[in-house]
Amino acid sequence: MGDSGVNLERPLEEPRLGVSLRPHDPFAKRIVSTGLETRNVLVKVTVPKRTGGKRKRGTDDPFAESGGSSSRNENVTAQELLQRLKDTEGRYSIEAVGTVNETHRFRSMPDFQLKASDHTTMRELAAHAMRPSYDMLKRLHVDLTPGAAHIESFPAPPNFMTQVQPYKYRYEQAPGVVIEKDAAGRATLTNIQAPTRRVVVAVDADVASVPTGPPPELKRRHPNGTYLVEAVQRLRVLLEERPLVTRRYAMNVIPHYSDTVFKEATEWLGYSFRAGPWANSLIKYGIDPRSDPKYRIYQTMNFQLDKHAYTDKSGAAWNRSVRHIPDGQPNHLFDGHSISINGKTWQVCDITDPVLAKLFATDDRPTECDVFQHGWYHNGTLAKARAIMRDKIDCLFQGIEPPHHDYELIAALANNLTHDRMPEAYVPEGSSAKAIELGTKVRSQARSSRQNILDREKDLRQREKYKKKQDAAGGKGKERQADDAGEGAPVDPAIAAELEAEVVPEEDGMDLDEDEGDDGLGDDDMDNDFDAEVDDEEDENADADPEAVGNLQDEDDAGRETAAEDG
Repeated sequence: MGDSGVNLERPLEEPRLGVSLRPHDPFAKRIVSTGLETRNVLVKVTVPKRTGGKRKRGTDDPFAESGGSSSRNENVTAQELLQRLKDTEGRYSIEAVGTVNETHRFRSMPDFQLKASDHTTMRELAAHAMRPSYDMLKRLHVDLTPGAAHIESFPAPPNFMTQVQPYKYRYEQAPGVVIEKDAAGRATLTNIQAPTRRVVVAVDADVASVPTGPPPELKRRHPNGTYLVEAVQRLRVLLEERPLVTRRYAMNVIPHYSDTVFKEATEWLGYSFRAGPWANSLIKYGIDPRSDPKYRIYQTMNFQLDKHAYTDKSGAAWNRSVRHIPDGQPNHLFDGHSISINGKTWQVCDITDPVLAKLFATDDRPTECDVFQHGWYHNGTLAKARAIMRDKIDCLFQGIEPPHHDYELIAALANNLTHDRMPEAYVPEGSSAKAIELGTKVRSQARSSRQNILDREKDLRQREKYKKKQDAAGGKGKERQADDAGEGAPVDPAIAAELEAEVVPEEDGMDLDEDEGDDGLGDDDMDNDFDAEVDDEEDENADADPEAVGNLQDEDDAGRETAAEDG
């Protein structure tokens, strides 16, 4: 060892030794050693030579000569040597004969070996190149002709293994995993350090009945804590006054608790809808907001704000991590004059903007609850509210004055925008470009409602069936006239009665819930449950180019009105 340090400018490679597990095989790969500097002493131990005599065990009788000759064993193990030293105590000698300054250890793993007996080239090398004879070496011939027919395989790479030292796995059981027995007596592994999984009650928007109490498998995670008891008591009092709350409202009313305590408290007191008009809100057990129109004031308005450019007065950019940090104002309210940097979901009762509050206070309401999209409001009412509120939020973010006059024009449009009443969703002639843009967004969102899609599909079925009837009767001229008239084409009374009796299956429609993919309280992840208020995707048409969408939809609606007049 140390050869690499003799000449620092041209260091030599440290010497290595090799040992073969098959010394008679010239192609056997050797195990390479690793040199190590040591300061060991080489000791010579001399013990009396065994004569081969025997005597009875445990006696002091003299040794009797045995009939056989004693055989000398040169390979003595350490255990045998120690036993001989004990047997010949006082009659052996120890002598230091030198020092050992370098030791080579063979601790690398042996590499895989390719069998060379069936390889032509390898047999030629073994027969001529591996023998210490010049005459045999001259006879070595390797056919290097490209594409030789007798070459059936190619030589293997120099090494198969890339890992020289063996890896010490040292498998051990995790410290928090214990072995327990279940009710059947079978051994099971239990991780006592794993966090307790949340038991969140989240139901579908069209569930038959809502939960009336916490699930029976719900258990308290920390039995000795007091914060959970206090949070549950305060939140119970809040739900008695207001049966549906958002996380921001609850955190603004009751003292601030940690997210862990607040989440656990919600499990004991309420449930949530995964989607629908009341998504992202905590609902008191036993309360079904779909059963009574009085719960319409607790419907939620969700907006995607993260993708919009936002810069506050200090110049800091939008940061998702500050969504749930209190900003010094009741951020659950929307008054139309200020906007919270961590707000995204508002309940109807917390929207105090004059235009929006008047819009939600209308008496024009549906008789049945739309559990998937609009709840106890018409599609036009929510479409107008979303368009106005979205534009006002953008104005507040940009620091510009909102166009209040245009909002009044939009609020005056029809509330119930069915498939036939869509022409009533146009602003008066001479309105501003902003009003036309907002009107286009209202019509776009109204058309995306479930009932309008079903109506359009039913209308298309009627026209298709009408054409088939006319073709069967040979009335192609009437069919051409019906095409020119569009949706106002006359339909035979018998056919119309038959079509009206036809039941349109709900599966033919499209599920256009605004909160698509929202799990409400059904996901353990913070960003997908009640207190994180899952982001809702806006309607695709609403995020498109307003001018382009407006032109296309205005042309479509204008064509629809012309067709109706011609019919």
